This record gives sequence, structure tokens and C-alpha cells, in this order.
Amino acid sequence: MRDAHDTTAFLQVTWQGFGRSVAVAAGALTALTSLLYRVPLLAACTRGALALLAILALTRGTAFALGRLGAAGASVPPDEREGSRS
Repeated sequence: MRDAHDTTAFLQVTWQGFGRSVAVAAGALTALTSLLYRVPLLAACTRGALALLAILALTRGTAFALGRLGAAGASVPPDEREGSRS
């Protein structure tokens, strides 16, 4: 059971790190694309910030769900899990 919890924690940390990288890239790309379409600077920065926040919220939400599912799976005794019939 301990290994499943450690694996879930590792996946959460890895997913959040990947999500941060994707969020920064998406925010910067959104702002740059907006500037290339001659949108005012304030609007381009706002769009980039909103893209950054949306992707961060999405990755944090999925990391939270992953943690809840991992904790629920780790708390089930091995006899009651699917596929562990003898």
C-alpha cells in the first residue's frame, strides 16, 4: 500500500511540474499571437494571463483528482480489488 501512495504522490508532482511548463508556454504564446494580430498590449497580456491561469487550474484540478483516486485505491484491501481473485 505504501508503494501505491508514493507512486501517486510522484505522479502528482510530475503532473504539476509539466502543467506549469505548459501553462507558461501557452500564456506566452497566447500573448505573442495576440500582439501579432495587433491587439493592444494590455489586452494581449490579459489574454496570456487568463490562458496561464486556466491551464494552471486545469492541471491542479486533475492533480487533485489523481490524488483522491490514488488515495481511494490505496485504501481498498487487496482482496476487494478487481482482478485479485485467487
